[in-house]
Formats: sequence, structure tokens, C-alpha cells
Amino acid sequence: MTPPGGIRLLIVDDDAVARETLSERSSREQDIHVVGVAAAADEAVRIAADQSPDVVVMEVSIRGVSGAEVARQIRAVSPHSKVVMLTGLSDHQSVLDSIDSGAVGYMYKGEDDDAVARAIRAAFRGESPMSARAATALLASRHRAAEVGGAGGEGSPG
Repeated sequence: MTPPGGIRLLIVDDDAVARETLSERSSREQDIHVVGVAAAADEAVRIAADQSPDVVVMEVSIRGVSGAEVARQIRAVSPHSKVVMLTGLSDHQSVLDSIDSGAVGYMYKGEDDDAVARAIRAAFRGESPMSARAATALLASRHRAAEVGGAGGEGSPG
């Protein structure tokens, strides 16, 4: 159930146009309330500590700082906040690092407005919103790890 004031959202991106666009689009949603917008990692952590957002939507890399590390810091100061990565990066390692940091979702920039709003709502409900490309990257990586780890390899009973 959405709280009376709406889902409290923090937006973190070092790209001014991306921040403004996401803030503008999110503000149009009746059940989403933007409580902060940050361009830098330290600013994001400070706002998260002060505002305790329900959901944080952030870029994977913020001015040379790993988004995964920032997600860890945000979760340390605001443990109930759900972090969703929204990025243009499509490398498998970024997906894995983000999920390993405690992020609950991974979406790509360029998704339609409804997809991002649905991801925010899903994260708020405790779900894990993932774009199809991110889910594919995550599964491919885990399958490779299982193969390398010996699942079905030589010496396995079989």
C-alpha cells in the first residue's frame, strides 16, 4: 500500500538532463513524491540519511564513483531504502556489482516512462524490477559461474 504522501523517491545521477527528466516524469505520478535529487555520491548519501527515501533510483557510475559502492552507503544510512539502478551501461559486471551491493533492481535508460514508474512501484512493494537485458546478463553470468565451478564438469559424478 502506498503511503499517504506517496512513494518517497531519491534520484541520483551526475547527468543534469537525466536528473531533471526523471524528476519531472516522476513528479507527474500521483503516488510518487521526489524528496531529493543528487548529482554526487556524498550528496546522495546525505539526502538518504536526512530524507529516508522509500526508493532510490540511481546511475551505476556517479562522477567516477561506483554506483554499487554508493548503494551500499545509502543502505547503511537508510536500511529500508530500495535501490534501483537506472543506467545506460549494459556490461554484465555492472549488473552483478549492483545486485551484489544490495540494489533490488536494474533498468536501462531509454525505457518508457511507464516502465520506470512501474519499477519504482515494484521496488517499493519489495519486488525486484529488472529489464529483460539485465535479467539476461545476470542469468548468463550465474550460468557461467556454475559451469566454471564444476557443475557437470570433469570429475563430477554423473
